[in-house]
Amino acid sequence: MSLSTFLKWAARICSVLVVATFLMILVSEFIPPFHSGPPQRPLEWLGISLCILAALGLAVSFRHERVGAVMTLSALAAFSMAITMPDQRIVLAFAVPSVLFLAHSFTISR
Repeated sequence: MSLSTFLKWAARICSVLVVATFLMILVSEFIPPFHSGPPQRPLEWLGISLCILAALGLAVSFRHERVGAVMTLSALAAFSMAITMPDQRIVLAFAVPSVLFLAHSFTISR
């Protein structure tokens, strides 16, 4: 297996896992037993919107690796700057598929 093929499939598998995790978090935001209800503040809606944009970027990456990866990494960078979290490692974990897609885009010639 070539490096390019490995990067492509590793990125795709990781992105499916990241999107599934995000969807689980998104659904739990709106279910009362797990959360106090839907987001109320504009900053909370901004965070959700940026995460949705990042997930869409991962979907774009399946066809256009570089464009989708830059889209996702930009949305995650904006999320990190806008939303204060005690531990930013989750954002880094969500960025892994984009980094892999970006690496794959540089290994293929077009």
